[in-house]
Amino acid sequence: MTEAVDRARAILAHLEDQVDAMVEMLVDLASHESPSDVPESQVGVQGRLTDVLEEMDFRVRHVPGRETGGHLLAVPRNRDRGMPVQLLVGHTDTVWPIGTTDSMPVVIENGIVHGPGTFDMKGGIVQAIFALRAIRSLGFDFLLPLSGSLTQMKKLVALSPRGTCE
Repeated sequence: MTEAVDRARAILAHLEDQVDAMVEMLVDLASHESPSDVPESQVGVQGRLTDVLEEMDFRVRHVPGRETGGHLLAVPRNRDRGMPVQLLVGHTDTVWPIGTTDSMPVVIENGIVHGPGTFDMKGGIVQAIFALRAIRSLGFDFLLPLSGSLTQMKKLVALSPRGTCE
């Protein structure tokens, strides 16, 4: 148990040094408006996430949706095919309509980022990215190789192809 506690403390210390970068990424992602009902609005946020994930040595594939903006599937470049994987899942869309940031811009008040999508789900995506970076930076191993799926699915999950992740 001590090793797990020591690792958790090391990860926390690492992340505390990354707060400014985390906030910067969250503001960037939240500034890309991506409402569920405007599929083409996913291009900006998914493009940004593709860049970030590729920098982290993931192979990223955009899987187009028929009625959605599709989703991203990220797989480690050095993954052994056929081996089990851990799958992180999230969504890139929000319920906020295009133009919301005109009247409710992404802002930082008292150390808290406010704005459309900052809590659900773009904040969670940022946390996952920085957690993965911390684990890799500190040289910790994952129990299983890690893959990720970021989809436009908040309200439209049934419209995305299930087989892509299987």
